Amino acid sequence: MIVAGDFNNRVGDDSLNFIEGAGMRPTWKDLKIELSQQFSYNAFAPEKQAGVIDHIFYKVLSGAKAADGGIIEMKKPLSDHKPVWAELVFPRYTRR
Repeated sequence: MIVAGDFNNRVGDDSLNFIEGAGMRPTWKDLKIELSQQFSYNAFAPEKQAGVIDHIFYKVLSGAKAADGGIIEMKKPLSDHKPVWAELVFPRYTRR
């Protein structure tokens, strides 16, 4: 299971801790990206930024890991949110 979107919360907030407690992991943790100096909202008004509130989560039991990812910086934003992306790698299981 993969869940992505605008959560309006930062990693470490109670609501995202609840999601993690349910067995989901934010890709930011695998990527070891320092989020405190970055933001995914407000791309139109950087002086009013709200930090990184857009996230991609995956189910821990899947065995997946985020291999790459980040926040896409655009010269002319298409939305008030910057796009976030992640490359997830899943283990390969073989049948016996």
